[in-house]
Amino acid sequence: FDAYKQKTQEYNWNRDENGVPVVAPIIPVVHGTTGDTALQICSTGFAALSTLDAGFYGKGIYFTTSAHYALPYYAQKKEPCVIISYVIPGNVYPVVEDHTRQDGSSLLGKPTVSGCQAQYVRTTKAGLIPPPDYKDVTYDELVITQESQILPSYLLFINVEKKNFHKVASEFDRSVIDTASKKKRGGRKKDRGLFL
Repeated sequence: FDAYKQKTQEYNWNRDENGVPVVAPIIPVVHGTTGDTALQICSTGFAALSTLDAGFYGKGIYFTTSAHYALPYYAQKKEPCVIISYVIPGNVYPVVEDHTRQDGSSLLGKPTVSGCQAQYVRTTKAGLIPPPDYKDVTYDELVITQESQILPSYLLFINVEKKNFHKVASEFDRSVIDTASKKKRGGRKKDRGLFL
């Protein structure tokens, strides 16, 4: 939960004039998709385009604060685009449950924890929860359950002709378990909630 608190305090607007954290912080986040889908989302909202994804860390619309981390969700699209949105997560559940656990503690495909409006998870580049002694760079995923918590604000259309784009994108490739068929495959599930 400390990682989430620290993330909210990176932005001055999340503190009052005395430096006290506000009750409902606003966080800028990214979502990777195609240009056409991004334009539709900005016109009609996220919920109008897809159902909530089962997701590793619960059902919802997935965001991250890192455009690099989101690369696997938009890098291979025909016309890649990143939506920069502002979200008000509300009461956030700090995810520490590994999605691969078979003992029932995993949040894989489950609704948001009761009493919370979002779930926040710190991840490795591979999209996994880092062990306590992990020293490398970490990223995050924020699972939002209600479209009303999201304000799409900017669209970044990506020029895939740049030489290093696909090289950087390949560094963030992740393997996933397709929850529908339970088969492991390279790259994330094609329609993974927010990363359409």
